[in-house]
Amino acid sequence: MIRRDLLKALGLAALAGAALSGRPAHAAVPAKPFVLVHGAWHGGWCWRHVRDRLIAAGHEVYTPTLTGQGERHHL
Repeated sequence: MIRRDLLKALGLAALAGAALSGRPAHAAVPAKPFVLVHGAWHGGWCWRHVRDRLIAAGHEVYTPTLTGQGERHHL
């Protein structure tokens, strides 16, 4: 059995176990807070797709926009 088949089988087993327990598949993982920090020349907006998926899974997500690229130099 190759690694890909093994991982697929483990994933299906986890989904089947969640289905039999009557809970959604993501409910097996306890909700966790995430802080997603962007790289240079980006902002918190660059995490919107990831943020939406994590929130849909029941997690708490923070995506701050960091200063330091000169956007507030007048202050």
